[in-house]
Amino acid sequence: MSADLFLPNINRWLELGQYQQIKNVILDRAHTPKVREHGMDIILGVCNHLNSEKTVWSPEMEECCEFSLLMVAQLSNPKEVLIALQEQVAEFGSSSKFKILLLPFQAVLLRLPDKQSNILNMVLETIGEHVSSLPLPSPGHCFEGKERILLDTDSKVQCISDIYEALAEFYAPFVKQMALNRIQTKLDDQTCLRERRRVLKKNLLKTMEQPLMCMDLHFAEGKSPNLLRRTAEKLVHHLSCVCGDFFSLPEVVHHFQGKHQCPSSSAFDDGSPPPTLKSLGTIFYLIYGEQLPCVSVPSVYSQEFVFHTVLQHADLLVRSGEPLVVHKGLLLIQGLLKQVGNSSLSLDCLDHPIHFQIFQSLIWLAVSGVNSREFKILSVELWRPYLDKLHPGARYHLLQSLLPTLEHPGLRGVVIKIIKDQIALCLDKDMPYFLHDRLSACLPLIWKLPQDVETDLLEHMESIMSSLNLARFLLLRDKLNASGFSQQLPILEVQFMEPLARALNLSRAHYELELSKIGSGVSAMCNVLVTLPEMSLDQQKSVMKSALNSFDLLESVLARVAECLHSYTGSPPT
Repeated sequence: MSADLFLPNINRWLELGQYQQIKNVILDRAHTPKVREHGMDIILGVCNHLNSEKTVWSPEMEECCEFSLLMVAQLSNPKEVLIALQEQVAEFGSSSKFKILLLPFQAVLLRLPDKQSNILNMVLETIGEHVSSLPLPSPGHCFEGKERILLDTDSKVQCISDIYEALAEFYAPFVKQMALNRIQTKLDDQTCLRERRRVLKKNLLKTMEQPLMCMDLHFAEGKSPNLLRRTAEKLVHHLSCVCGDFFSLPEVVHHFQGKHQCPSSSAFDDGSPPPTLKSLGTIFYLIYGEQLPCVSVPSVYSQEFVFHTVLQHADLLVRSGEPLVVHKGLLLIQGLLKQVGNSSLSLDCLDHPIHFQIFQSLIWLAVSGVNSREFKILSVELWRPYLDKLHPGARYHLLQSLLPTLEHPGLRGVVIKIIKDQIALCLDKDMPYFLHDRLSACLPLIWKLPQDVETDLLEHMESIMSSLNLARFLLLRDKLNASGFSQQLPILEVQFMEPLARALNLSRAHYELELSKIGSGVSAMCNVLVTLPEMSLDQQKSVMKSALNSFDLLESVLARVAECLHSYTGSPPT
């Protein structure tokens, strides 16, 4: 074949779909000089064919295009090939066609001298930027329970899975070249090797960001992990081969950014966490949340250090607002709690602000965060096991500081129940942490109505019932006043029970009046109906009766507390 016909024939065969003919010509050693000479034109022709709307995709076509690019990468000038391939990455957009470029990229990078770490970094960054721009699936309703399985059928998720699988294979030879356990030779340039290793660590770390962190990587026990989860495990393994300590990874990125210390997330003006922390959150989620075995978390670190360090990454995940990222944060917290024993976190651990911060994040999620019932329930369920890990004195200080900040009645009720259980524990084991002066500081915050007599009792029913149950418990359990609660009884009676009795009378009268209006054919006007959809009169009547039943229950508990108080003090019940 003459030189003048070489390129036109290849382009014509591409249009005609005669892919075997192209492979035969390129494989022919007689044409090697032409492939070397016209390499850039072959890259352009093949990539134009991939981008053409007329191209009919088939395994044979993909194989031919990848093979052609690979041969050019192995034969032509490596720097020219790199420039040409990088230009084509931008043209490919977010298509899965991008993965056809990975093997040629790999081949040409392996031809470069070891000292050219800057070129390696540039190419890996180009690939990483493309991967991070892959479009995510629409949120829909696939984030709760078994519905998350539907995500695997989403075309965007399948594209991400395919590209990440190819990406893991792309990194494999570079990881092998620079692995920590590779046999060192006298010819190795240690400075160059360390720099290339830093480049590899930084870019592998970037693969753990979006879109991977926004995908579902969790699988239930007894089930098989999906392709993306298996690929994520490969990437973590790659990273562990070149990094002996994952806790040192933040320094890698700051080395390239020219920074000398690791800033906290609050140091970023836009409020977003640095990329290092986001990707490390994904890695630690896999290790602690999914129990992925890993040798790159040295056992020399104390449990408390690991807990506090990793918990900061979990908090960033929880506060992200992305449903599946939030889920990773919750599972990471759950996994971390299994790593430490009960009461093992000392009182001094509260010097670290993460404890108060993580509870605020869990509260935010439970009240107004991601619209997922599963995640909201899990966020509240984590409270008790989390508190169990703290020294009892630390539990008191954390709960006491949280109590004034809680505005949500349901969460306030949960905290009051936990405080009641801690008081019982201290009474049983003769521990001082929730008794005497400490208890006296909490009870005035518990035994009060938010708006005094005008409090909406239905809205605050759970916290009020918890407060009454705490009073009943103390009056019955602590007859000898071992807790020192008796000095707060005037507050219980005057600031809580008496206003509550008046509020009950007012609320009952109001709802009975509205119920009578419904009986006359007039719609009711009350707070409980404002938050509900439009109802028929019969439905409104049912709601009114249910509210009155709740008042009856509350009144019976209040009466029981009054009896217990009378028995305790010897004064007549009011």
